[in-house]
Amino acid sequence: AGSEKAPALPRFLTGIGLILFLLFSLWNSYSDFTVQMNAPDKLLFMIGCLFAMLFTVEELRVLFGATRSVLYFISIGGSLLFLSVATLPTLLAVLLGHMEAPSWILSHLILVGMLVYASLRMISLTRELPPVADVSEESLEDTETEEAAESDPDGE
Repeated sequence: AGSEKAPALPRFLTGIGLILFLLFSLWNSYSDFTVQMNAPDKLLFMIGCLFAMLFTVEELRVLFGATRSVLYFISIGGSLLFLSVATLPTLLAVLLGHMEAPSWILSHLILVGMLVYASLRMISLTRELPPVADVSEESLEDTETEEAAESDPDGE
């Protein structure tokens, strides 16, 4: 049992380090007065950082035995949406030569890593879902007959 919990500490420290890095990136973006406060790129980046932090906290909770809550699924969905919208266009523009690499490109690269992790996590979660039951017409008719019998106890 002790060997199963041994990898938890490095993963926990990595998660805490990621949260601290995201806090620093969030603060750095917020306090950058060379970009307007309501610039879409800045807002999407900040929302992406918040969802990435929330997803990391939820992953750490699951690591220590908590069950996946609704907040877990919201955080993974928000991370996928906002991280892809916030990071991929900028990185694509840099790679295609339409934009010089900004000083904050490292945080975008780390967020792309987080995006890849969240994508793989979402794929693994879909594989854990139970199979959908096959609903045939006969089972629907049986259900309708049972419901009719329950609603009319006298059989009239």
